[in-house]
Amino acid sequence: MNGPSFKLRGMDAAPQIKLLSEAEYFEMDARSSIKREFWHGQIVTRPNCTPSHVILAGQVTTALTNQLRETPCEVGTSDLKVKSGTDNYVFPDVVVWCEDAQWDSRHPNILLNPHILVEILSPSTQSIDQGAKLAAYQTIPSLLDYLIVWPDMVQIEHYARQTETDWRFRRYLNRSQTIEFVAQGLKIPVAEIYRRLDVPEGVFTLELPFESDDDDE
Repeated sequence: MNGPSFKLRGMDAAPQIKLLSEAEYFEMDARSSIKREFWHGQIVTRPNCTPSHVILAGQVTTALTNQLRETPCEVGTSDLKVKSGTDNYVFPDVVVWCEDAQWDSRHPNILLNPHILVEILSPSTQSIDQGAKLAAYQTIPSLLDYLIVWPDMVQIEHYARQTETDWRFRRYLNRSQTIEFVAQGLKIPVAEIYRRLDVPEGVFTLELPFESDDDDE
């Protein structure tokens, strides 16, 4: 007869994820053509894009390019890497930088001071785009506008910097509305972004200030 079985504490716990250093990440990145983001020591592979994702990214890029034609600013796509926070390296779907652009001295393809960042949402990235990336992006001193764009409905979340620590949040759900950027005073109709997609829309907007903790003292 077998005796009683025992399990050591933590025996069923998931194996620990091995964290990489920045040097290890860049060494791996140099050997691969796959786009991999780096989040606090972990490698995140970007998901494959759907046709709607590609169309929206193209429409946003075109709209921004047209608006910025007479300014000292440029628009880049997801091929451009951005540093956010102290140890995060990401590929936003659309990036805007201006004449004050700063590039990483060790890796000159990495932008340090974007003015506008845009992410096209997908099911696999929704939680990070609205959570970890939002928090990390808001630590970039130069960033003025962050947009999250839905591909399956007319919905755009816009975080616009008001002060060093305060952000205004606005949600657009209707093609008749216009997105008002802090950067360069841009104004882009929502309809221009969704021009090539036949998706449903909502009927209202929501605007809230993001207050810093200092205001409560």
